[in-house]
Amino acid sequence: MFTRLALRTVARTVTHARAAPAALAAASPNLAARFRLYSTSGSSPSAPAGDNPYANPAIGVDFDASAMMRVTNPTSGNAEDEYIPPFQLRPAPRPNEPIDNKRKRLLWESRKRGILENDLILGTFAKRHLDELDDTELEQYDRLLDENDWDIYYWATERRPVPPEFADTRVLALIRHIARNPEGEVRAMPEL
Repeated sequence: MFTRLALRTVARTVTHARAAPAALAAASPNLAARFRLYSTSGSSPSAPAGDNPYANPAIGVDFDASAMMRVTNPTSGNAEDEYIPPFQLRPAPRPNEPIDNKRKRLLWESRKRGILENDLILGTFAKRHLDELDDTELEQYDRLLDENDWDIYYWATERRPVPPEFADTRVLALIRHIARNPEGEVRAMPEL
């Protein structure tokens, strides 16, 4: 809650997303010290990424207040009421995760996607092939599961081009084979 209120204060104090942090510092020194906003030229931050206090590799949040997007508040209709900071969430790295734990986690993530089609395709893939994947393929599958559900679905059904990092992988080839369903099986969620 505090962060949202603070961002509203930042948005109202700095009237445009690319305004200099000096305007914020003049209006509210405490808030400026807390948020350490960076001015930008164009869309790239002027401060190195390592100096950004919101770049948190553990949770993958990279916050640059200078690139906040201005949106219209649906209740008031005022464009200056809300600013949404762009950020990207990435899962926490798991460098020393035991292989058995990784397989169990990937099985759960495969079955609980949120889109029924992906649940069936990836759940079937996990049931049939997860135990036979080596470490490299498990990492590829883990990275694939971090992608957007609709992107995974379109890549599996070959309706959209696949990014180079997944294009020629055995994992995606196996998932595509399951999605094609050449045997014509009637599918249900596989048993655990």
